[in-house]
Amino acid sequence: MHQNFDEAWFTPPQGSDDDPRGMFPVHRLWLCVIAVLCPIVGTGCPRVIEQYTVSSVPQLPESPSLADIAMVVNQNAAHVQSLYASEVKIKGSRLPTVSAKLAYVARRRFRLVAETALSGVEVDLGSNDELFWFWAKRGDPPALFFCRHDRYQTSAASQLMPIDPQWVIDSMGLTTLDLRMQHNGPVALGDGRFSIETLLRRPSGTWTRTIIVDSKLGAVVEQHLRDPLGRLVTSSVTSEHHRDVLNEVTLPGRIELSWPDADFTLAIDVSDWEVNYPVERPAELWRMPREITDQVIDLADQHFSTPPAPTKNR
Repeated sequence: MHQNFDEAWFTPPQGSDDDPRGMFPVHRLWLCVIAVLCPIVGTGCPRVIEQYTVSSVPQLPESPSLADIAMVVNQNAAHVQSLYASEVKIKGSRLPTVSAKLAYVARRRFRLVAETALSGVEVDLGSNDELFWFWAKRGDPPALFFCRHDRYQTSAASQLMPIDPQWVIDSMGLTTLDLRMQHNGPVALGDGRFSIETLLRRPSGTWTRTIIVDSKLGAVVEQHLRDPLGRLVTSSVTSEHHRDVLNEVTLPGRIELSWPDADFTLAIDVSDWEVNYPVERPAELWRMPREITDQVIDLADQHFSTPPAPTKNR
């Protein structure tokens, strides 16, 4: 049985090489991925977050260099060591409006559970230092999918699910620019915005990530990922940014994601944020919930296939 999301271990602190695609329906896996991975977004702190003011935002030169932008973007991410949000609303073109809660500890630990008042827990997504997982009650099949981080890029999982789990974390406003990688830009777009392309070398080819930085906010406001053929795979656009003056972080209050090939969009609104709260979350929070279902599928297993449907009594 799935652990109740409102139990104490996840309550906010008080006061303080065979291609498996022939065996598994790819479109079904995409629906699971979309329903589960997209909602992991949002950051902030209810007691210290304020609407950003120009005076508190790191200033960029009128014509910034790549190093100038990287410094501001990377500092924004580096100042976030942990996040917690207990009031997240998710609305998708193929999903009912659901409430969610999430927790994050740099750099790979996060947990999100989405639920409705009538149906209970609908989605469980998490990651720890070794692996990531996702489960959707309405998935087909309703299996628990997982993959080790060190096997993701070289496995079929990266083809069936071409969104690196790190992309989800980046969408929370935690994007970084590694100056050791190959970049194009910055290119001025007008109104204080600049675009930078980053080439991502993967076993399947060279992918391209484009970010757009708003110099007035000192933050990334758009991200777009294209495959080796130049096709747009996914995008995220953030707005309603707030400035956490205490932690010197700019965070989005609204995130809009889209998957063109799947004709799917998702909007996430977050109203309460806790940034760098000095409370250690229980280790249980970062454990993959194997008890959630009897169907557990390793996405890096070259022989994985759809589990057989239960036999109905006649």
